[in-house]
Parts: sequence; C-alpha cells; structure tokens
Amino acid sequence: MLKINLLTDGQLKLSLIGRRIMIPLNQIVMQQIIAAPFGTVLVYDMEQVEGMNGSGIDEVIVKPLKWLRKEYKTQDKYLYLINLSEEEDHLYNLKKTLRDEDVVVVAKNGISLEVIGDLGEASKELLEFTYKHKLTTARFASDSLDKKLNLVSTQLTKLHELRLLKRQEEQLEEGGRQFVYSSLF
Repeated sequence: MLKINLLTDGQLKLSLIGRRIMIPLNQIVMQQIIAAPFGTVLVYDMEQVEGMNGSGIDEVIVKPLKWLRKEYKTQDKYLYLINLSEEEDHLYNLKKTLRDEDVVVVAKNGISLEVIGDLGEASKELLEFTYKHKLTTARFASDSLDKKLNLVSTQLTKLHELRLLKRQEEQLEEGGRQFVYSSLF
C-alpha cells in the first residue's frame, strides 16, 4: 500500500473545492500514481481533506480512477479511500458526484467496506463477498453464492477492470489456470 500525498507546501489540511486550483494537484497525484511500482495499491487518506465539491472530486479522484481503468493492463494499480469524515460530509459529496460518473471507488470505513458509485446489485454483492473472504475464485464465489459460473467470472473480470479487485493468475496442478481475486484491503 502506498499513500498518495495530497498536501503540499507544509499544509495540514486541504480543500478540494474549485477546479482551477485542483488541476495542479491532479498533476501531482498523477505523477505519484505513474511513479508507483506495477501492482501497487494506492490510498487516499481523507483525513487530509477538509472540504470537497464535484470539481475537486473530479480532478483528484475521478480523473485518476478513469486513467487507471483505461491503463489497467500496463499499469495494474488500484486506488481506495480511508478515513472518510462525517463532519466534512465526504461520503455525501462523493456519492453525489460519482452518481453521474462512470466511476466506482471503495473506501475502508473502520473495518467495513463502503462502495461509492453506481455498481449493480449483483456486482456489489460479489464485491462484498470478496472483501469478506479477502480472496476468491470464480468457482468458489459461484458455488458459495449459488450463481452461474460464467456470470460470476464475467462480473469478477469487470470488478478487476474497474480497479476494485486485484487479480493474480494461478497455475493448477491438474493443468490449466485460474484467476484468484483479492480485496484491496
């Protein structure tokens, strides 16, 4: 796990309000993401953020996530959030902004998972199942959830491409291969 530093010039807190002042921060964030090693799980510590609006969320969270999704085959990096603040209305502002975007992000809220963005119920159930078990395969999830293997396999692939699950290929002793999916935290 690698924390992305949102603070510059000795700041203690940061406001993600206003697009113009967020564009340089987007560039700093993207430099950190690009410099991270292949397979890195990146995290935003939202304790650094005292306020946010749609423009700031778009520059600092949405655009980097869209880039990670687009470049997932060459970058294989992931991003999640921690320390969402009720006092600062982080969750409310994120849900409101991501509702209209084609982006989903997960947050670690204490010990529980928070899924932010539009992700159908079946995919959300599978994502929550994977986070509960930490690791899964399409066969294990299919058997456990009593769902068709092809459907579960397709959903797991999509969750991986959305950067919500890590994936590793495993060679089977009897020949062949399978993917093992794991939670980001």
